[in-house]
Amino acid sequence: MKLHDDGASPREVPPAGGAPATKQARSALSTRKLLDAAAELISEVGLTNTTLAMIGERAGYSHGLVTRRFGSKEGLLLALVDRMTIGWFETYVNPAIDEADGLEGLRIRVATVRDGWKISTRRMRALYSLMFEAAIQPLPSLTEQMQELNRIALSSTEEATARGVRDGSIRSDVDPKTVARQLTAQFRGVAYLAMLLPDEFDVFEAFADIEAYVDSLAGASTR
Repeated sequence: MKLHDDGASPREVPPAGGAPATKQARSALSTRKLLDAAAELISEVGLTNTTLAMIGERAGYSHGLVTRRFGSKEGLLLALVDRMTIGWFETYVNPAIDEADGLEGLRIRVATVRDGWKISTRRMRALYSLMFEAAIQPLPSLTEQMQELNRIALSSTEEATARGVRDGSIRSDVDPKTVARQLTAQFRGVAYLAMLLPDEFDVFEAFADIEAYVDSLAGASTR
């Protein structure tokens, strides 16, 4: 495929007689393709081995467009994390959690992460690759973003558990902070083993174990 550096690729050219795509639409499409390509490559070869040139080539654009659009590899990674986390929560997690509280809220958290693996293993591998590598890569902005993401995961899970203790859906002897640590660590552990042992480790059996753990927290009002 001929590479373009003006935000357009052959697939974006409308058929004869069709309305030409606007510059804004072409820009949005090229951004989406570049981020998709970045997620694919990070999932396949890891963050360290993924270059801007490889991302541009995979997406069908020039290296120059990647640099102009994101400024740097770090800028692209921040945009990718935003899309994979904020977009995911806004589309799938928040609407569901808004309708539930306490134990049910914890169950929904587990279900949405589990379903993420069903919907796109590649996306989940890319997200956790970035999360794990953020601890060792010299990319301060990425590390800060991942630290904040994990702080939010811990605090929101702790808050949901505390509400469950108050409304009786979770046992009164349950410590919300411990539950937050346990669930967050289990999600990260499942991802690590799924990536390290892709042909041996069953993600969905592991999530069944996590679901059983959450069910063991049930209080009198949910039995």
